[in-house]
Amino acid sequence: MTRLLIRCALCVLALAAAQGATAETSRFTMTPVEDGGLRLDTQTGAVSHCTAESGRWMCADVTDEGVARGGRIESLEQENAALKQENAGLKSAIEGLRAERGPAGCEGAEKAPPGAAPQTSKPAMPGDEEIDQMMAFLEKMARRLKAMVEDLKREQTPPPATDQL
Repeated sequence: MTRLLIRCALCVLALAAAQGATAETSRFTMTPVEDGGLRLDTQTGAVSHCTAESGRWMCADVTDEGVARGGRIESLEQENAALKQENAGLKSAIEGLRAERGPAGCEGAEKAPPGAAPQTSKPAMPGDEEIDQMMAFLEKMARRLKAMVEDLKREQTPPPATDQL
């Protein structure tokens, strides 16, 4: 039904455009359709569907879904552009903070020159002395663990029974 109304409205617009060359004294033009008529406002281009109800003519605007969607699309495009601009501003602010703080966000670290590749540092391998300290610690911990297990075993075994007569 709405497609029929839109097609009729387009026909009316085409007729109005064709008649636009001649001088018109009326603001509205009417085109008959199945259940009433289409009214075209020649000044604004608005189309209304008019029907007779209880002896009175009632006209309701014909909405063009394409125009409504076009307005929504336009507002979404504007919002998208604004968000892209905000995103670009946030990215540049983050880069500025990174440049101020230096590598890994550490304050007091040397600032890297702009465009320099970030430096990657490998963790230092422990020396022989550190390895000896770690091994001594692990041996001490293993001895304590063994002593705890032996104590638990002694607590769980019952004492030997003595015969009393």
